[in-house]
Amino acid sequence: MIGLKQKLIKRIQETSDNDVLNEVYRLLGLEFEEQEKYNLTEEQKSIISESKRQIAKGDFLTNEQSKEATEKWLKEK
Repeated sequence: MIGLKQKLIKRIQETSDNDVLNEVYRLLGLEFEEQEKYNLTEEQKSIISESKRQIAKGDFLTNEQSKEATEKWLKEK
């Protein structure tokens, strides 16, 4: 276990990729005060609202149905 911790610490120290560092920080359950809150556009909010309405009405595909539809579509190409 200590070997894994040392490897992680070394990789964290070596990286300069802020996305990786932010994700590590998030995964560890630490509060990251400097992280900017993501703001949705009105269009994005509208799309999400419509999606929620569709789900509430049962107007959606299961994961399996989606895979089957995609496979069928790809075969037609």
